[in-house]
Amino acid sequence: MSKQVVERLLRLREGGNVERCHTTPHRGSYTDGKHTFDMLLLLEVLHPAPTAPLLRAILRHDLHERYTGDSPGFIRRIDPKFWASLEELRARVDRDLWGEPLVLSDDDLRWLRALDAVELLLWCHDEENMGNRNVLVMKRDVQNGLSIHWHDLPVEVQEFMRYYQWKRTDDEL
Repeated sequence: MSKQVVERLLRLREGGNVERCHTTPHRGSYTDGKHTFDMLLLLEVLHPAPTAPLLRAILRHDLHERYTGDSPGFIRRIDPKFWASLEELRARVDRDLWGEPLVLSDDDLRWLRALDAVELLLWCHDEENMGNRNVLVMKRDVQNGLSIHWHDLPVEVQEFMRYYQWKRTDDEL
């Protein structure tokens, strides 16, 4: 084991500590690590047979934010040139951290995007149900995005969304 491997692992671990949604006041901590964990839970329950590249993509998808921060999605609309530059930087950081990018099938890419959005929506519902009205605009935007791309969502995600209703589960199993 080299010092470079240890350094790389330490950098990657720090990526999970990046706070998400920092431009929206919220309760407690919401890190990339929590987001990734919740995406992996969704995948485990909803996907009939996830591929190794999809699992890796979920694990890796936000770790570049250790260096770039979590940029709010609305920047994409405000300044598309800045967003394009940020995407180039993220790709460079990903190459530095991981080497060659993962090659995802169209189906895996659909799952990655869907789970990313659904997990954010679930977090918005958690926040809203604790009284945080600051997330309502974000929730609306995520719901609109899911509606616009409904036909692109995996069937299992569509089914989950049809039946999903926020609630606090009982303490008894």
